[in-house]
Amino acid sequence: MTGFYLGLDLGDVRTGIAKSDPLGILATPLKTIPAGTLLDELKQLVSSDCKGLVIGMPFNLKGQAEQKAKFVETVITSIRGEFPDLPIVTLDERFTSRIAQQQILASGRGKKARQEKGLVDRQAAAIILQDYLNSK
Repeated sequence: MTGFYLGLDLGDVRTGIAKSDPLGILATPLKTIPAGTLLDELKQLVSSDCKGLVIGMPFNLKGQAEQKAKFVETVITSIRGEFPDLPIVTLDERFTSRIAQQQILASGRGKKARQEKGLVDRQAAAIILQDYLNSK
């Protein structure tokens, strides 16, 4: 059965979104949106082919939920209200922003491109989603 997954890196200001290929093998950064527009954006992206959402959950270095985890749980509750049948998985997002920054730097992008604020967010979403796809 084919279908895609969406990965989300939730933030107070922006949310990074990534999408998998139809076979669920490769995650690709998709877009960055203002945090307050997430539900409207998901209404556009989620279709019958969407197999689920993978959302980064903030943990500290000891593996305990961070204060921001309450924010993530609130967003998940809102998503479940709109999409009650859509599977939602949370995944540890520790170090994803740092890894995303390193990947962007290694990609050879110019300084101006690297300074785009949303680039790290959508790359982090792709890392979160790829970690999930690799674990399946």
